[in-house]
Amino acid sequence: MSSKIQRLPCKLSEYDKAQRAKLATQLIAEYRSKEDAQKLAAKEANLELKTLRSTLEEAARASREGIETRDVETREQPVFESWEMETVRLDTMEVIDRRPMTKEEHARYRQGTLIEN
Repeated sequence: MSSKIQRLPCKLSEYDKAQRAKLATQLIAEYRSKEDAQKLAAKEANLELKTLRSTLEEAARASREGIETRDVETREQPVFESWEMETVRLDTMEVIDRRPMTKEEHARYRQGTLIEN
């Protein structure tokens, strides 16, 4: 006759029960730590993917349209005839926006202090 090994329930001594409880407590802490690390890594990976997708979309749009958004130096300057302020791109001198002067700007113009170098 041959014997075999089977997993069967066995009654534990009080010492063995205490050891298993201690091990379970340690394993719970380790499990939670690894779970938290995994969640943080997933969050960081998602943020990285979102940034990559945005950069990819910008590059694709620029290659498709031949135009991209860049930081360009601008300046607001008064248009005295119409009491407006216009925003001018300093790279092309193109007017990109116009708006009415505020009361404060109008008062400064009257005092001669609106034009600044």
